[in-house]
Amino acid sequence: RSSEENRGVVDKLMDNMSTIITLLLFASIAYGANLAIQHLDKPITRVSIEGDFKYLDQQNLVKLVNSQMKGGFITIDLKVLQNALYQHPWVADVSVQRQWPTFLKIVVNEEVPIARWGDDAFLNRLGDKLIIEDNSHLANLPLMTAEFGSSTEVMKQYQRLADLLLPTGLKLSKLKLDRLGAWQVETSNGIRLILGRNL
Repeated sequence: RSSEENRGVVDKLMDNMSTIITLLLFASIAYGANLAIQHLDKPITRVSIEGDFKYLDQQNLVKLVNSQMKGGFITIDLKVLQNALYQHPWVADVSVQRQWPTFLKIVVNEEVPIARWGDDAFLNRLGDKLIIEDNSHLANLPLMTAEFGSSTEVMKQYQRLADLLLPTGLKLSKLKLDRLGAWQVETSNGIRLILGRNL
């Protein structure tokens, strides 16, 4: 064999060895990372749910959090837990944080009722329905109803009209969407308006 052929064989062997060493290195890193995660992924021993709760039932939140506790300190999916909490109608905002070594801190901001919805519910800023057991102190909130359409649509219209009335100092006390799609408006000083469908 010529020296060129020998060099070619040596180069191929070196390339193959380099590839094998790289693969072994990556496998070792992956194995080590897996061992580290298994060692650090302790069960969560304490969960704190904080917030200024006026209407929200904290026990409902505890049940919701417990139903989503899948995984340990490292492997629990905080985004899944946070999204599950956002599904609760009384949760306006939520943050979920890990705190070493096995502690989970959840901070919840409660929704604020903006208006009464019919006889038995309230609406938040997005038009989501809220149920409040003791609601006697909320009787002064504007009353909204709809024979046609959704609470979300009514809340959007309420916000538009409230913005329009803001410079006048008038406030809405009632807003109704009738089955023909017309808006019936009443202000706090007793002015009544009927507005067409196309506002």
